[in-house]
Amino acid sequence: MSDPIDPNHYNRLAIQPRDYITKNNLGYNEGNIVKYISRWRLKGGLNDLKKAQNYINYLIKLVEEHQKKTQAATKTTRPKPKSKSDKKKPGNVVDFKKDPKK
Repeated sequence: MSDPIDPNHYNRLAIQPRDYITKNNLGYNEGNIVKYISRWRLKGGLNDLKKAQNYINYLIKLVEEHQKKTQAATKTTRPKPKSKSDKKKPGNVVDFKKDPKK
C-alpha cells in the first residue's frame, strides 16, 4: 500500500512536483498542472491528463479575462506622455499573484 503522506508515484520522479512548484513560485492552477502532468503515467493515466487540461483551460480563461480588462482600461484612460527615461516593458506579462478580477 502506498503512503498517503508521501505517495510512491511522486517518489519515482527525478524532481518532486511540490519542490518544482515551490522553487518556481507557481500559483495554485499552475501547480496543479505540473502535478497532474508529472504523475499521469504513474498514477491517473488519461484522467490526470484531463485534469491538467481543465486547469490549463481555466488559466487561459483567467488570462483572457485579464487581458480584456487591461485593454478596456487602456482605452478609457489617456496615455501618459513618454519620457526618454521610460524603459520598454513586455506587454504580455501577467502577475498571477494578484486577482485578475479586481
